[in-house]
Amino acid sequence: AHMPKISPKEALFYLNYGTRYPQVMNEIGSGSLKSRCLAACSDTHVLDELTNHLENNNGNTINATATAHRDNPTMVELYDNLEPKMKIQLLESSLVGARKSMADKERECGSRNERDRDVELSDRLMYERNGKKEGSSKVVVLGCGVA
Repeated sequence: AHMPKISPKEALFYLNYGTRYPQVMNEIGSGSLKSRCLAACSDTHVLDELTNHLENNNGNTINATATAHRDNPTMVELYDNLEPKMKIQLLESSLVGARKSMADKERECGSRNERDRDVELSDRLMYERNGKKEGSSKVVVLGCGVA
């Protein structure tokens, strides 16, 4: 079954709430509340916000008790109120997500470089073999097909 998407702020709220009800956060599997919350907090925008917060505070957290009872705490305040073990799990999950994102970008760049190389090779083959001048129509060979 498809589970509803959790926003990063909601995820941090649930991760905080889960410390009072550990049976909910001890569920295992990709569809579990904990897994979905960790995934929601691995978003690039969320990572940027949390990283900026950590860099600006040199690891010092704001007064958790002062913000714990506010009606609408910020994402950073919710993060600061997490138990240390949950912060570690969140940061580990974010690290794995960042690595996957980098690998995806490298693959994307690699395929783009292959296409550029194919176009360049196609140009060279066509112009050298046919003696045509650049600017005339051309056929671009991409991988095993023709475009």
